[in-house]
Amino acid sequence: MTFRNLRRITVWVPILFIFLLQIIEDFFLLPVYGQLFGHLLVFILVGVGAIALSFIVFRAVDRAENQLRQQNRDLSIVNEISRVVSGSLELDAILEHALDKILADLETEAGEVFLLDENRETLIFKLHRGLFPEAFKEITQFPIGEGFPGIVAQSGKPLVVTDLSTDQRFQRQSVVDIGFQAMASVPLRAKDQVVGVINVADRNKIFTSEDLNLLTAIGNQIGLAVENARLYSQVEETLGYLNAVIESSADAIITSDIKGIIQSWNPGAENIYGWTAEEAIGNFLPMIPEHLQEEVAGILGQLRDGETILNFETERLHKSGRLLSVMVTASPVYNVSREIIGLAGISKDLSDKKQLEQEITRQRQSLVILEERERIAREMHDGMGQVLGYVNTKAQAVRRFLSSNNPEKAQTHLMQLEEAAREVYADVREAILGLRTTVISEKGLVPTLEEYLHSFDSQSGIQTELIIDNQDTLDHFPPHIEVQLIRIIQEALTNIRKHAIVNQAQVRFEQVEGQTRVIIEDMGRGFNTAQTQRGDWPRFGLQTMRERAESVGGSLEIKSSPNQGTRILVSIPIETTKEN
Repeated sequence: MTFRNLRRITVWVPILFIFLLQIIEDFFLLPVYGQLFGHLLVFILVGVGAIALSFIVFRAVDRAENQLRQQNRDLSIVNEISRVVSGSLELDAILEHALDKILADLETEAGEVFLLDENRETLIFKLHRGLFPEAFKEITQFPIGEGFPGIVAQSGKPLVVTDLSTDQRFQRQSVVDIGFQAMASVPLRAKDQVVGVINVADRNKIFTSEDLNLLTAIGNQIGLAVENARLYSQVEETLGYLNAVIESSADAIITSDIKGIIQSWNPGAENIYGWTAEEAIGNFLPMIPEHLQEEVAGILGQLRDGETILNFETERLHKSGRLLSVMVTASPVYNVSREIIGLAGISKDLSDKKQLEQEITRQRQSLVILEERERIAREMHDGMGQVLGYVNTKAQAVRRFLSSNNPEKAQTHLMQLEEAAREVYADVREAILGLRTTVISEKGLVPTLEEYLHSFDSQSGIQTELIIDNQDTLDHFPPHIEVQLIRIIQEALTNIRKHAIVNQAQVRFEQVEGQTRVIIEDMGRGFNTAQTQRGDWPRFGLQTMRERAESVGGSLEIKSSPNQGTRILVSIPIETTKEN
């Protein structure tokens, strides 16, 4: 009976009782028994009614008090278990305390807990408290749907049995043999999922609906504890793995607050930068060189704005004062509310890599220079062979004409020898300049060309303009392509000096349709490309220039006509200019 119903009874029942009593007194008792005896009967009826009403009221109050005490007891148990659950992540300790509390307050003899495995297919025995533990451990695993634990885990509903011996679903005969009669089984829930089952059993006690409600409430608390403990274990495992990775990483892994004050500094950072963790933590980034302070301030601003910096190559300072080449990746650190609470960075030391790349580049350059020297030596050998053969022929002709007393003809051949000597002298000077230019080609293509053209202008009197449409294309030429382009340009300018009869020329670099083009042109006397004769200047070195272009995956084309100048076009696909 509720207090609301009790309130109605204590108000309306006396009113109705008095009303009925007054009617009985006026129409029945007084006329029949007289006034004195009638009043006495009314008094007796009033007393009986008062006693009956008091009995009803006090019984309802006692029942309510008992129910309230039961609820307070249950609430106290649940609160205590909740306090233990929230104050500890040790699952075994939580389960032991909870089972002990249940057995004590329910005054029952045994309790046990089963937890679902990771695959959520089998219930595994976890803990027993109370009497006869060996009997309850007769079976320690129940597949979903089998036995009391499996049935409860599958249905998600509590199960109460008052006679285990007659229930075919109960599978542990040793428990029945000891004399256990009653068992209550409830699921352990976490986030609407069953994570386990708790059983309590007794040889004499009958579990009531109040007991079952208490067990269900406790089961929900224990379910949360199981889930929290598992999550904590996963977090601990992940953190342990991450800490092991961080501690064993050869890269510098650093975290800081949003102002750049260091909060963690792993051994990799100590090895790369030289500062120990004790020296670095609590200070602003010590490895930032003075000349990069503004750059780092900008990066910190980007990180605070939520941006991530990926694979940024820069310089950092070692404790000894030397500069290091590093690759930095940095990102903001967020809390659960997606607020930036810190910064994290990973630095990879590129010093060894840079030194290796420089050594490989030097070796490649040395190899290219050696190959170029051998090529030039062959060209000079062939060219000098032709010149010396020409000199020998002319010298014999001079001797013959002098012997035959023909000084005029001898003079003509001597003048030809003198002209040949001047040509050879100019060729040798240009060959030496070309060799020096090839040797210093490690400066890069553009600086080397500029220096060569300056020297060429001084020696030849031909002003040569260098035009570059796209500087980016020339910044990544591998050394072997640089050398071949320089040599092609040198040979083309040599031919201009010898045959074009001009005082101006132009060398132009441009990008067209996936190709890098080099154009060497003049507005000199030109020639008919279809009627070149052996010994005419366009054929001198032309084959060598074409071979050089083809050796780097390119092609060479000559456009010229008499008195219209000459244009040499070297085309190299951009893909071949990318060094592997």
